[in-house]
Amino acid sequence: MSDQPPHLTPAAEAARQKRLADEAEALRANLRRRKAQARARTAMETSSDRQDLPESGDASCASPTIPETP
Repeated sequence: MSDQPPHLTPAAEAARQKRLADEAEALRANLRRRKAQARARTAMETSSDRQDLPESGDASCASPTIPETP
């Protein structure tokens, strides 16, 4: 057996490069979509959090105080 990797024909190598480029673009598109979803989710959570806060902007009364047990 030879230690060298098999050589592809020029047409096969071109097809391989195209597959790799297509896969890379699909991964980039998926990442862009996931980032947009995360931004939308964060924006939605932020807007709902602001609605929960009192008018004065004092967030201390928005979270309950849990008493410590002895």
